[in-house]
Amino acid sequence: MQRLVAGGYNADEIMKAMIGVYGNNILMAPPKEGVNLIAWFGPFVALALGAVGVNALLRSWRRNADVAAANGADVSPMRVHDLGATDEEMERLQAALRDDDRR
Repeated sequence: MQRLVAGGYNADEIMKAMIGVYGNNILMAPPKEGVNLIAWFGPFVALALGAVGVNALLRSWRRNADVAAANGADVSPMRVHDLGATDEEMERLQAALRDDDRR
C-alpha cells in the first residue's frame, strides 16, 4: 500500500486496488449494492417478520381463549384439574396447604 501512495495514486484508486486483491472482506461495511443489500436490510426485515408472527400468534391465542370462554370452558391460568387430579386428591392438597399456612 505504501508503494501505491508513493506512486501518486489517490485514495479511491488505492481502495479499488485493495478490493481487487483482497475482495470486499477488507471493508468495514459491505457496499450498498447487489447481494450485499441483504446484509444491510435483512436483519430489519427479519425483525419485522418476527414481530408480525408474534402478533399473529398472540391474536390466535386470544381468539381461541375467547371462543373457549364463550363455550363455557374454564380459561383461567391456574387449571389444576387439567393435570388429571381427582377431587379427593385436590381436597388433600388444599388441606396440606392450609396446614402449611398455620405453621
